[in-house]
Amino acid sequence: MIITISGDPGSGKSTVALTLGFRAGYPRVNAGGILREWSKDPTRNPKQLSFQKWYAQLNPETDFEADEELKKAAQSKDHIILEGRMAFHWAPHGKPSLKVFLSINPEIAGQRVYEQKKRDVKIRKEETSYESAKEAQEDLEKRKQTEIERYEKLYGINPYDLKHYDLVIDTSYQTPEEVVQQILTAAGVDKGASTPF
Repeated sequence: MIITISGDPGSGKSTVALTLGFRAGYPRVNAGGILREWSKDPTRNPKQLSFQKWYAQLNPETDFEADEELKKAAQSKDHIILEGRMAFHWAPHGKPSLKVFLSINPEIAGQRVYEQKKRDVKIRKEETSYESAKEAQEDLEKRKQTEIERYEKLYGINPYDLKHYDLVIDTSYQTPEEVVQQILTAAGVDKGASTPF
């Protein structure tokens, strides 16, 4: 079973994927994590731009490189969680998979991201900070539109089109644990390991 996690900005993809990995006993490959690590590499980001600014001006070759990492992982492992905007697209045909999309109310997403960045000093240093939840919401919505254009240009696919997914979960009023349980039930996988939270 390969489980892919995609979704709206601020929907809790990383938290859900991390918790899911602990519960299912699956390793997790995160496209965003790969790109964030690359953004800290002075050869890839010589101007040391914040992640958002670096990502906004990213050339298509870097996107393709990150996607190749997900594709390789999906082809070489039978039990894995792929997390990323295009993760659903890289699940190999012929292997059992569950493609999950996490949706969220935009206002709640803005509030979550704003609160997270206020709490986390590391995130504040490395990424754009916001003056309000409304500003965060507007930035997330702008990022979503940019990503739709970006991936339609790169692959001819809109990753926000729900027809690509087997399971769509609205995370607006659910805890990560509740979301993870729905995914485990749908996938028929649960080793019962303790979660990291």
